[in-house]
Amino acid sequence: MSITGSGPVHGALMYLSSSRGELQGITALTVITKFFLEFFNTTCKATFICDNSGVIKTETSFSSLKSQRDTNVDLYLTHRSFRRGFDINLEWVRSHSDSKPWTSIKVLQEQQLSRDQIYNVWCDRMAEKAQENTLPAFLDSDVTIAEKWAVYARFPHLHKLSGNLDMGYYSTIGYSDLANYLQSKHQLSEAKLQNINLLPLHSHLSSLQPHPRANVAKLMHRWIPTNSSLSCQGRVPSPLCPCCSESLETWDHVFSCLSTPATTVRRSALQTFLSKLANIGTPIHILVTFEYKLSITLGLPYTQTFHMSSPICPSLKCLLIDAIHHQNIVGWDKFLSGYTSSYWETLTRQTHKMEDPPTPHVCWANKLVQYIFHLTSSICTDRNTVIHGASRLESQRLLRMRVQEQVRQIYKHPPKFRDSSQ
Repeated sequence: MSITGSGPVHGALMYLSSSRGELQGITALTVITKFFLEFFNTTCKATFICDNSGVIKTETSFSSLKSQRDTNVDLYLTHRSFRRGFDINLEWVRSHSDSKPWTSIKVLQEQQLSRDQIYNVWCDRMAEKAQENTLPAFLDSDVTIAEKWAVYARFPHLHKLSGNLDMGYYSTIGYSDLANYLQSKHQLSEAKLQNINLLPLHSHLSSLQPHPRANVAKLMHRWIPTNSSLSCQGRVPSPLCPCCSESLETWDHVFSCLSTPATTVRRSALQTFLSKLANIGTPIHILVTFEYKLSITLGLPYTQTFHMSSPICPSLKCLLIDAIHHQNIVGWDKFLSGYTSSYWETLTRQTHKMEDPPTPHVCWANKLVQYIFHLTSSICTDRNTVIHGASRLESQRLLRMRVQEQVRQIYKHPPKFRDSSQ
């Protein structure tokens, strides 16, 4: 993580803020300092030097109810939130106090400036150097040269943190731990993670309420209560699949059970998934690929619902081959957990650009992830319906049947007790 480059400007042209870069730097320092104080369970008094009097004046008199239209309201609220219970003093110092050119700290100290003025002048010089050295790497960002500071995070990819700095810091700090967990849980190497489209997955999880988000997280990490795992915990008598009663019910078996009812449900869920993708303008060559690959993954016969009327151009064909190859490396079982290759979005955008007329822009990658979890959720819901019933009355009836079966097994094979007198 680094604080460098050119700062962002939020809002319309009339709301351009020349003080946002300064305010962003103060907010970033407050978040970082508060984080380390909580981590080491200690306290301290901090003094931040600022050469923008407007930032100090506005922060001192800021009211969230009166300043909702302020372009910097997100940073003011973040700073206010993190400075609670934290002794912070903001001091103003005159900007550009150096009266003569200088090339080193020693030359700067000879100008008889105060300590705070020296810090401020030196910081401005470092900002100019950082901007010269790093700005070419951030040409894709919306920046203005008038502002010097911005906060950049390098994980999971190089991006700028403008608002919600606290969430950006926590996500960046916890990225390595989460990446290690994903690598061990799903056998995903660092190279695979870099080419998985994680942003749509993050957007989908952020849009959900806590309870639905917890359900999606369980599907992502395969935390579903299969008979195989419940049997190891002693919570069910048999680890066999309740649909076919032939194989152990694991995560993979839930999505490949050969019983007729389970196969019918998976075929219907796959067709619904493909129909939703077709309705949002998914290219036909992607639909054909998804139907073929997911039919194999779900243990279904390939019926070829979608057909290509004409061959695709060579450039799109190369992109399609790359997307299939990379998803094969990641795994189509990981596809059902929301880990889709970033090549699919690139292929879709390129196809839409070449169409006549061009297809209207839709958040295709976000919709893809959303529909994937609809697919997996419907399969798991059917599995739960078989075991627990579709209603409360049916659930009670199935529970009584299981209890009766357990009692019947006890009478057939009564437990042997040792004689305490022996």
